Amino acid sequence: MLILIIVVGIIRKFGAGMLSLVVFDVLADAAHYGWSGQPLFFIYEGLTYGLFIDLIIVITKGRPFEGKYAALQGALVGFLWSLPDPLLWEGFLRPFMYGGIVNWDKIGFDILMSFPFTIIVGAITALTSVRVARAIGA
Repeated sequence: MLILIIVVGIIRKFGAGMLSLVVFDVLADAAHYGWSGQPLFFIYEGLTYGLFIDLIIVITKGRPFEGKYAALQGALVGFLWSLPDPLLWEGFLRPFMYGGIVNWDKIGFDILMSFPFTIIVGAITALTSVRVARAIGA
C-alpha cells in the first residue's frame, strides 16, 4: 500500500493505480510462481484495489493525497481496501475456483477486523506520500 500510494501521489493520473498493480503482479508472479501464475489476479487486484485509488484521483481532480485532507483520503482508501478480499475473493472467487461453501460469518469478521488497521495504515501512508511528493518536487 505504501509504495502504491507514493507512486500514485507522484504520477497523479487516472489509471496509475491499476497499472501499478498490474506491473506489481507481473513482477510478483515472475518471482514467486514463474510464468504459471494465475492471470486472474491481474484483473482482480487491478480492478479492485487499483480502481479505488484511481477513484480518489478522479474525486480530487488529479490532486490526490494533498492538503489538509490527505489523511482522510488515505483513510478512505484503507477503508475501501478492506472490502474486496473478504467480499469478492472469499465470497465469490475462491469458492468458484476451488469449491467450497461461503462462510458469511468469517467474511463479516474479516471485514470488521481489517477496518481499523487498513484505515490507520492508509492515513499514515497518505501523509508519507505527501512528504515524498514534496521532497521530489512533484
